[in-house]
Amino acid sequence: MNSATATTTIMMRLHGRTAAGVPRWAVWTAYATALTALPSGIWRIAAMNFGVPLVEHGMPPPGSRAPVIFDAQWWYIVGLSVVSEAVAFLTVGLVAEWGEVWPRWVPVLRGRRVPVLAAVVPAGIGAALLLVFPYALVMSMLGMKITGEPDGLIVNGWQSAVFYLTYAPLALWGPLLAVVAVHYYRRRTGDRTDPRGGGSARSGPWPGLAGGFGIGGEVRMRRLTASTISAATLAVAALWWFVPGSYPYGAAAKVTVGVNHWIERGPGVGLMVASGVLGVLAALGVRSRPRAAGVVAVVESAFFLLVMSDASVLSSIGYALIPAVLLGVAGMVAVGCVRRQPVAYVLAVLLPAGLIASLTMTDALSRYLVNVASGFAVYGGRIAWSWAMAIAAVGWAWLAYGSFARERRVTVPRWGRAVTIAAALCPVPYALARLTWVTPWPLGGFDPRTGHITLIAVEGGDAATRMQGFLIGLSAVLAVVLTLGLISRWGEVVPRWVPRVGGRPVPVMLAVGPGAFGAVALCVSAPGVLAGAVQMGSWVDGVLFVLMFPCPVWGPLLGAAVFAYWARRRTAEKSRSAASPRP
Repeated sequence: MNSATATTTIMMRLHGRTAAGVPRWAVWTAYATALTALPSGIWRIAAMNFGVPLVEHGMPPPGSRAPVIFDAQWWYIVGLSVVSEAVAFLTVGLVAEWGEVWPRWVPVLRGRRVPVLAAVVPAGIGAALLLVFPYALVMSMLGMKITGEPDGLIVNGWQSAVFYLTYAPLALWGPLLAVVAVHYYRRRTGDRTDPRGGGSARSGPWPGLAGGFGIGGEVRMRRLTASTISAATLAVAALWWFVPGSYPYGAAAKVTVGVNHWIERGPGVGLMVASGVLGVLAALGVRSRPRAAGVVAVVESAFFLLVMSDASVLSSIGYALIPAVLLGVAGMVAVGCVRRQPVAYVLAVLLPAGLIASLTMTDALSRYLVNVASGFAVYGGRIAWSWAMAIAAVGWAWLAYGSFARERRVTVPRWGRAVTIAAALCPVPYALARLTWVTPWPLGGFDPRTGHITLIAVEGGDAATRMQGFLIGLSAVLAVVLTLGLISRWGEVVPRWVPRVGGRPVPVMLAVGPGAFGAVALCVSAPGVLAGAVQMGSWVDGVLFVLMFPCPVWGPLLGAAVFAYWARRRTAEKSRSAASPRP
């Protein structure tokens, strides 16, 4: 018996016979998942039960960066490690025969087939719950527990390296389990045929994503998507209930521009549980009651979009566009220099000179970077929650679209140009107000002495604050330009001065994708803007606030403008295809 055969025999005895049709990568992924909890368990037992000097017991000094570990009775440490490894070992069942047919030692069920959802639903919920480990590891690096409280133990030097080497695999547990669970679901359901068409429900390596869906495959993909989102929703509800400090919303939250600012932890957990249960029912009814499932998907999408998410999504997009604007300006200057444009030469000298002057004469740039970094450090977790809710809303919207959409003749709307211009005008007030922050008369300021919004700010802030406002104003200018591109020639054909791709048609999805994404982000922010306006001191301040952030109008207008662009481009492509002679 050679070494390979011996290894296979040992693995078979440990994990059971591999199921038919399971590829090698899935087997090794399941084995790797089963081992993710082992290093941390060994570390806990060695450090806590046997006194190996892997950790320094005692209270940490102020400012310590200690990991999240707890002291407990020896039997609890051993039990936790054994149970964790046993739960991780269940992943092997997703690639083994005992994960498809109940083993003979199981009473009553022995020899019967394991229902697919009986394995996939717990695995999906577990994968969602295990995503807390990456968050916990990041918090431990910052010296805090997942609740934000200080740590209780200290590791230094090589102890810290050993700790993170043993606990880092836990961050992979959830993602690896999700991969194996998806493969298990597809493998167990992939041998079914389409009951309506008589053929295989599968088409291509990943049915449905490229339009090659059979009806059965499409139903399975919708059911899997609904089940995954619902499992994640229930997992989040459990996290908020058992870890009260993890709840990001409510009156105590630092972000107030959202409906969720008025939802405390108890009602928030209840709403998420109701959403998860309703989503599970929708997943079960995708095949038998597709219309009812589509209605539920619409309700779920509206819940996550308008209630649980908020304007912090749009705020983070605005700050993310700042480096894009700066890189775009630098790229245009570089292209102009290559094409020997005099203006580009002048800008190529002035822009670096201005940057060098700002670095040598003032610390505004460094303080601006510190402001942005500290802002994301404070609000980063809260922004991440809003993004997660927005992603769930998009997932349910996709399910709703698949339930109700039908192939229809698309006509070019006559109102496309007017709507696009109106959408482009929406960010103009904000752009003008923020661009004036580099002048002595900044507009759209908040007077802390009166607590009202003033047309001309009395206190414009320091240089770093002014720079921050100016740069985000450039992001609003970019939004205006890109929106006008939906009705411009350069929005359909790349300008000739662009290297290599100049003169080529602009891919439709290159414009539709970001445009639709922006429209969704604006609609997500709309309830928060209205909530913020209601909380203003007077109706005048509320009107000015909505004028500066016209998300309730801007989002629908931008969505309509993107639809008009898509309809025009699609109609033109079909006309060209019909006019071209067939070979």
